[in-house]
Amino acid sequence: MFNNENDEDIYTQIDTYMQESEIRKRMDNGNWSALMKGSKQVYNSIPHQNISVGAKIDDVLARWLAEVYVFIQWKYSLPSAYIDEKLPTNTLAELYYPLHEISIEKACNKLYEGRLND
Repeated sequence: MFNNENDEDIYTQIDTYMQESEIRKRMDNGNWSALMKGSKQVYNSIPHQNISVGAKIDDVLARWLAEVYVFIQWKYSLPSAYIDEKLPTNTLAELYYPLHEISIEKACNKLYEGRLND
């Protein structure tokens, strides 16, 4: 599920989005119009031209990654780029199996204490 040869392409794209996306920067700054965008609007605002054809990510994993990133950002008021710098997508995906069995809140608390709390 996670060792697909295209995973790194997707993980790199998510990392780039978290680090460099204008929509993420506006969300980080509390811009109401950015915060009110739905998931499809956010998805359509990402430049997808660099994603390789056939690149995939498991839907369950993708939803979990998004929930973790959003919850950490909301609870700890951390910018997207900082979260991604300390917890890149491929690292977070590797932690899916031990952490997906507990609640998002508990998983995020563990991640914050172990990797984000400097």
